[in-house]
Amino acid sequence: MDSNKKEKLRLFWIIVWSQIIGILIGYYFQSLLFFLSFYIIWLLSKLFDLNNWLAAGTKIEKAPFGSGAWGRVVSHIVKLKNQQINTKKQYKKLVVRLNEILRSFPYPTIIVNSNNEMQWISADSSKILGLNRKKDIGLRINNIIRLNKFSEILASPKYNEFEMQSPTDKNTILTLAISKLNKDSRVISIHNISDKVRLNELRNTFIANASHELRTPLTVVSCYLETLNQNHKLDKETKLMISNAYESTKHMSSLVSSLLELSGLEDGYSNSINHKTIDINNITHKAIENIKKSINIEQDIKININKDITILANKSHIYIAIFNLIENAIKYSNKKGIINICWSVKEDKACFEVIDRSKGIDESIINNLTEPFYRINTNSHIKGHGLGLSIVAKAIKKNDGKLIIKSTTNQGSIFSLVFKNYINKASTKL
Repeated sequence: MDSNKKEKLRLFWIIVWSQIIGILIGYYFQSLLFFLSFYIIWLLSKLFDLNNWLAAGTKIEKAPFGSGAWGRVVSHIVKLKNQQINTKKQYKKLVVRLNEILRSFPYPTIIVNSNNEMQWISADSSKILGLNRKKDIGLRINNIIRLNKFSEILASPKYNEFEMQSPTDKNTILTLAISKLNKDSRVISIHNISDKVRLNELRNTFIANASHELRTPLTVVSCYLETLNQNHKLDKETKLMISNAYESTKHMSSLVSSLLELSGLEDGYSNSINHKTIDINNITHKAIENIKKSINIEQDIKININKDITILANKSHIYIAIFNLIENAIKYSNKKGIINICWSVKEDKACFEVIDRSKGIDESIINNLTEPFYRINTNSHIKGHGLGLSIVAKAIKKNDGKLIIKSTTNQGSIFSLVFKNYINKASTKL
């Protein structure tokens, strides 16, 4: 029988018996009051038993089971208690499993929530960042790593990487890779790139020294070859040999210059540069004029520049980037075609675009274009070293900008430089 019905039946029989006894003794009201008082006292005793059991921690073996509604209440509580115990056991197993998974990560790891509060800190990450695994749980990581760039990256929901010195060792360079774990959590994976940085520095030093050593003899050889080529007494075969040697020397000199530019842009891990305002109209036209002096331009170049824009960057770096992108568009786009060059504001960023009508680039190799010495096989007939876009990417990264390449086969390509730091005179917005 249902416990509610049983309790109602119990109350019904109490009233019935109280009336029967009341008839026998002649006191109906007094008899009803007596039995109801007894029933209330019994209910209160059950209530006190339940209260004491709840206060004592709801141990199942000490549960005050009974009949009727109170027994049913206790049974419900015991059932919920068992569910809670099972849930805790499952949760503990999940926590143990999660810790095992996190400990298996090959790199030091930190997990933060949507408020950037640290939820889990691996032993290795606590050592490399100088954190306390117990005391620092719940603290915001951007209150410990107080760098504006790091705070900006944390605010972005996308995957990002951030380079910094280790707080515990100035000679250690770290990369913090931030990726999404779930809706409310992110994983910060810490990579020690000190060896990579030192190798890059050694490589750049070697390239710079070798390039400097090569530049002087190449200049001398080039001058001698140019002088010999002007000697009219030489026969045609000799002149052809000298001309070919002179062209090879010029190509080698250009390669040395490119290597020097690249090594100058790869001078360590820091991107800190003395940024100044740049007149984009002047620097763009200057780049085009200098390109005209070195190569024949057959395309129709259309220029559209928002003269209200000035960017905050290193002038020589931006000139190198603009020069290389325009020169590449001229080299690789269709002859007699159109090249559009424009400066504008898009999505609250200053944007420089070079739009050509070339054969386009296969999407699968676009990410390889900024690798040093990478060249597309189909363009092997065009002179170059494969360093231009690598130089552009390094120069723009140094100035907190971004190189974006979009291309459609047989339609053309769009090379964009995007800058967050700019001034729009029209709206006086920084």
